[in-house]
Amino acid sequence: MDDGSGADVRVLHVDDEPSLTDLVSIYLEREAGDVDLSVSTSNSGADALERLRQEQVDCVVSDYDMPDIDGLEFLRAVRSEHPDLPFILFTGKGSEEVARDAFRVGATDYMQKDTGTDQYTVLANRVVNAVSQYRAKAASERYGTAIEVLDSGVYSLDSSGRFTSADGVFCELTGYDREAIIGREFADLAAESDDEIRAAFERVVAPDAPDTERFETVLSPGPAYPHDDDLLCEGHLALRPTEDDEPAVIGTLQDVTERRRRRNRLRYETRLKDAVLDTSTSLMSAETDEIGTKIEWTLQSVGEVADLDRCSVYLYDDETNVAALMHDWRGGDPREHPARVALEDARWLVERLHRFENVRLHRVSDLPPEASDTKRVLTDAETGGFVAVPMVSKWALVGFVVFDVVETSRSWTDTEVDLLRSVANNVTHTLARQRRERELQRQNDRLEEFASVVSHDLRNPLNVAKGFVELAREEDDVAYLDRALD
Repeated sequence: MDDGSGADVRVLHVDDEPSLTDLVSIYLEREAGDVDLSVSTSNSGADALERLRQEQVDCVVSDYDMPDIDGLEFLRAVRSEHPDLPFILFTGKGSEEVARDAFRVGATDYMQKDTGTDQYTVLANRVVNAVSQYRAKAASERYGTAIEVLDSGVYSLDSSGRFTSADGVFCELTGYDREAIIGREFADLAAESDDEIRAAFERVVAPDAPDTERFETVLSPGPAYPHDDDLLCEGHLALRPTEDDEPAVIGTLQDVTERRRRRNRLRYETRLKDAVLDTSTSLMSAETDEIGTKIEWTLQSVGEVADLDRCSVYLYDDETNVAALMHDWRGGDPREHPARVALEDARWLVERLHRFENVRLHRVSDLPPEASDTKRVLTDAETGGFVAVPMVSKWALVGFVVFDVVETSRSWTDTEVDLLRSVANNVTHTLARQRRERELQRQNDRLEEFASVVSHDLRNPLNVAKGFVELAREEDDVAYLDRALD
């Protein structure tokens, strides 16, 4: 990722408090792990915009409450010039409305400032992940067009729409031998209706026809096609001149089945991201006594969008090395997760969670031989595809969240796992807030009890002293003052 500037990832941190930008810079550069990360700072949105025009920046981290322009206005200005640049709103003045507006305007991520320094590790991870995804997307777009051209089959049709030639790419793409299709109508290869191909052909050979015609159709692949499903294709037709003035057509064909899969995957990941956003804002606004209900609603919402069978939150006791099931959701009626997981029963899994790693499995059989203990636990729970993400607070493993499907295999993309990790982070912060609020309530209760005891213990002696002072005043006898003093 290095471009010669001396750093893998360059971050611009925008905040109107210079002391905070200095602190965040130190921690981000230190907590970025193996990534060489450098941070430059700006104390205003206007200055930051100018810096973006002059400097190479991989990610922006910005406060919300700033005097010249706030974080949302700054984000809008950035998006007008840099539509895809990673942008993380890192603010202490957060709310459900601010978070929702930030994502609507185009924020890559949203994180509320917290006490303690472990938040900077989380922020550094989010920066690195955001930049990695941004660069992967840019590379895909950069080379995608060239790859599509290389993967296009070329063929020609006569005036009746029958094949007169087809290149090797076309034959490999469709699974047909060249001899098997020469002389056949192209429309005969359609899996269902041939209307798309016929209509495109008739338009391109008609008088005053357009230069090219595009069509999309599902073909019945030939015997050499390597996959089981139908072939979704996109084609282009163009009229070409011939010596006898008979209309002839040359065309290209691309397999867009994978493109459709990517499009469906993108739509799914967008829905999952929206679900994570909705649940995070709900958790942020939850009252202490409704946090348990909101966590289980979060698991249900994410589980239904991700088409999972089970989602479970385990809290880990470092002294006993046992994790206890605290919250769970089950779709349908699959077997529930175990109520307790001990270190000795799943050492391979728990050791990775202790290193704050995400654990993903396509199927339980993918586990290495040294994970036989973990394999036994997962097999007993009828686990198929599986993701476990750690819950980390103050540099300690406090629990983990399990997402899985029962018995069947399941593939997991990096984006999907990152979003599930965000769910675990949100649950972790919510439970930590619940613990702080409960501890504060206990302290308040103890203070009220102490105040009540002190008030009771002082009330009687003070009443007695007051009575003797009044007697001394009324009878002009200072002896009563000695009694009050006693």
